[in-house]
This record gives sequence, C-alpha cells and structure tokens, in this order.
Amino acid sequence: MKQITKNEIYKHYIALDWSKANFALASIRDSGTKFKVVEHPPDLKILKQCLKELPGKKILTIEETTTAQWLYVELKDYVDKILICEPFKTSF
Repeated sequence: MKQITKNEIYKHYIALDWSKANFALASIRDSGTKFKVVEHPPDLKILKQCLKELPGKKILTIEETTTAQWLYVELKDYVDKILICEPFKTSF
C-alpha cells in the first residue's frame, strides 16, 4: 500500500452520495476556488463517465453504507484514491 505524504496533491477532491433515486457527485479543484455538483439517476455508466471527464489525480470520498464496497470495487480504476468514511463515528 502506498504511503500518503502530507504534500500529496490531487487535482480533484470528490464526494459521492449514492441512493436508489439518484447520485450526487461534488468535486472541487485543487485551487479550492470553484466546485461543481452534478446529479443523475443511479447509473454506474454515467458515474464512471463523470469521473473520467475529470483530468488529473482524483481522490474520492464515499459514505460507508451498504453500497460502499460495491462502489469501491467498481470505481477504484477511475480514481487514484478512495476514502470510505463513517460520518456518524467521525468526531471533530
């Protein structure tokens, strides 16, 4: 497994919300000045196409749900890194 360095920079930081009704994909560039949100029906082909259209290194965050493992397997070749998070257990 690759060691993460504190200076590792991604071109796109992406969050995914997947449900039966739709998926929402939010991305922000490394400059942090402009973000984009797209919503589509829950179609894996459309999601993969959206990820392919983002150039450069990409890191994707997926909420830990029943679909997280499936999404990880399906999307691991479309991004450079995937983070699975459990928002209810995360404390700040």
